[in-house]
Amino acid sequence: MSVNPASNPDLDLVQIGPVEVDPAALQGPGSSLWDLLGDRRVEMPSPDDVLDLPRQGWRRLVPSRPDVTPSSEVLAAPHRQIPEAWVLVFVNNVDGIWTASTHPGPLQVHRCRAARRLGLELRWPGEHTCTAGTLPEMAIDLVNTAETRWVNDAGDHMTVHGWVLDEKGERIMPGVLLFSHAPKLPDLDPGDRMPLQVNIATRNIEEFSAGRYALVAELYDLQLTSPPGTLILHEPTLSPE
Repeated sequence: MSVNPASNPDLDLVQIGPVEVDPAALQGPGSSLWDLLGDRRVEMPSPDDVLDLPRQGWRRLVPSRPDVTPSSEVLAAPHRQIPEAWVLVFVNNVDGIWTASTHPGPLQVHRCRAARRLGLELRWPGEHTCTAGTLPEMAIDLVNTAETRWVNDAGDHMTVHGWVLDEKGERIMPGVLLFSHAPKLPDLDPGDRMPLQVNIATRNIEEFSAGRYALVAELYDLQLTSPPGTLILHEPTLSPE
């Protein structure tokens, strides 16, 4: 059975870009971007980024509490031209300097990851064996265990990262996350399964010595995590002279 990162997830949350929020945060008229930025001097990568942004309708998504003084914020406003779509501004404080980057969208509102992954499980087909000193190639099965068809209404992709675990069962960090142009996941009927390529995120896996290692896989867009699997690294076979 797959293990999901969030315990007792709030299935009523919605997702805009990378952010999950209470849908109530998207209600109301909002305010101007400058009201939310206040008297802070914020550096933008380009003046054109500001000119293309909506003038009104802004609200703070992160942090969700007004009494928190954050080092980073996410602001959102309705898209100027496309109904029910949004634009985002990411504001960060690094060493006392506030900088901002924009995601002009249009970003659609989707169900949260916990709601979208209901009924899905990642299952290892068995132990994986490869030669120490090489980059392991492996796959894991995505299975629809629900009694209803799983529909990819958010356009989630097939990107899966694999993490080797330490002696405490924790992911060995930091990792290297590789993002290729992975295809979107297909809709899955009840009982359907499909193999997904696992991209090892653990750094310097090629330098690991021969032995048995535990690892987990995570379907990135849904934050769906597998139970631990087994990776066996064996010594290279010497060619006869």
